[in-house]
Parts: sequence; structure tokens; C-alpha cells
Amino acid sequence: MKQQVLTLVRAFALFMVAGSAFGQTISVKANVPFDFIVSGKTLPAGNYAIRTNNVGSFLYVQSLQSGKVTVAGAGYTVGNGNLAQQSKLVFTKYGHTYFLRQVWEGGNADARELPKSHREATVSADYPLSSKVIVPFVR
Repeated sequence: MKQQVLTLVRAFALFMVAGSAFGQTISVKANVPFDFIVSGKTLPAGNYAIRTNNVGSFLYVQSLQSGKVTVAGAGYTVGNGNLAQQSKLVFTKYGHTYFLRQVWEGGNADARELPKSHREATVSADYPLSSKVIVPFVR
């Protein structure tokens, strides 16, 4: 039994090291002036660090005030063939509710687009899309 536990711990450690070896593909900060929803969770307005990795296609949204991290599937890559002039977050707004939709990094032609959550699908059925809101990153 001890040998099985040690083997499992070693495999997990190897997985973690291999995943971090690929590095982060996006690592930026933004000041979001409104509450918003990511992966079904409501996050308060504030300063956030957003990063992804290319191993598991996860998006990590960390509150710089509380340190709390929300993890979401990074969805898929979208782009229009043009390099983004600046890094930005794109939110969709239905009524008074904001959902994180895309993460763009300046100098890159592609963005990560989050899939529409069940909560967003429910809200969008009740309210028309009122706007897309863009929040630039801060350094």
C-alpha cells in the first residue's frame, strides 16, 4: 500500500512539473470596475491577474485583493487575423450582469474565448445583449 501511495505521489509531482515547463501563454492584470461572472461564479469589482497555460487550456482569474483564484475552461482560440494593439478583457452585458467572454493579449492575433456558461445562457434568454464592454489591462 505504501508503494502505491509513493508511486501516485511521484506521478502527480511529475505531472505538475511537466505542466509548468510549458509556461504561461498569457499573464496580465486588469482593474475591472464592476462585478462579473466567470465559470458560473460572481466575482466582485477589483484588480485581477489573469493567466492561462497551454497544457490544459485553463484560465485562472485571481483577485489581487483576496488572492482567491477562479478557474475556468479557457474555451477556444478566436481571432480576426489582425494583431491586437493592446491587451484587453471583453465582457458581454445582459441587463446589469457582466460575463467575461474573451482575453486578448497585445501583439497577438488570437484571443481565448470562454464558452457560454449555463448561467449566461439563462440570463441571455431573459435579456438582450446590451453591449460588449472592453477593459484594458494595466501593467
